[in-house]
Amino acid sequence: MQPWLHVWKWPKGLRIGRMIFVGYARLPAGQGGFVSEKTGFTLVELLVVIAIIALLLAVLMPSLTLAKSKAHGMVCQAQLNQFLMAHHAYADDNDDGLVGGNTNKRIPKDSPWSYSWVTPPQEEDGTVLPDDQVPTLEQEVRGIVGGHLYPYVKDIKLYHCKGAKEKKFGGGYRSYSITGLMNGEYAVPKSRGGYPDLAVTKRTQINRPATKVVFLENTDSRGWNMGSWVMDVMGLSWVDPLVIWHAGGSSLGFADSHVESHKWLSKSTEILFEQQAWGLNPDDYDADRRDIQYMHKAFLPKW
Repeated sequence: MQPWLHVWKWPKGLRIGRMIFVGYARLPAGQGGFVSEKTGFTLVELLVVIAIIALLLAVLMPSLTLAKSKAHGMVCQAQLNQFLMAHHAYADDNDDGLVGGNTNKRIPKDSPWSYSWVTPPQEEDGTVLPDDQVPTLEQEVRGIVGGHLYPYVKDIKLYHCKGAKEKKFGGGYRSYSITGLMNGEYAVPKSRGGYPDLAVTKRTQINRPATKVVFLENTDSRGWNMGSWVMDVMGLSWVDPLVIWHAGGSSLGFADSHVESHKWLSKSTEILFEQQAWGLNPDDYDADRRDIQYMHKAFLPKW
């Protein structure tokens, strides 16, 4: 025979929350002494919940986006640090000579400034792509593998910043370039448009290395980062655009091997980034020259 228990009698119809206790009962042992009536959300309650969730998302999303951008910036700085160490390792192995910073396909291979850290995108047989052909990822990676820094940095993922938005501007996979006077595009003879008197080809030629930029982030609407990153050597205007991937700042790698995220101050610098404008003069916009003056000093390695 199954044992029986008397359960406490709730007043009939008493509501607690969403449960309605329905009175006195003699129930088998182990069973509850009430029966519950379960109901779902009303339409009004559901709309209130949705509104609260939407409000929370509106409040949190900017913070989450900022946190993500800063996290990408930290990863980007760590990647640049790898390239700076490779830059010094190359100099150690090559009588203090700097690796070539110019990736331009028109440089003669036997020239002293041709030892580029990466080479142009190419086919499997080594054929360099024509200027008007946007490279595939495979073709660009072949150029990276052919570069003189690849033996020091063999992880292809390090050549790309996760925070980069290169597709927005038609850029390629590689997110970094060497500045033009660091044995780069401006180290070629004057007859080829260079400034050899201002450029350095040896590490010992760099004055105040803690203030001189070697690597920076950039993109190129031609499909990959051609040449070096350059600006007007007199500091009057920009030549190549900048990128601002990380919460209003860009990652810069300096000749003493330290990396920092530099915050840009001028409205014209934002325009330079958003429009990816070539040869922009700040005086045409806000006359705020703080950013261009900062980069001018960082760009000239002998000053």
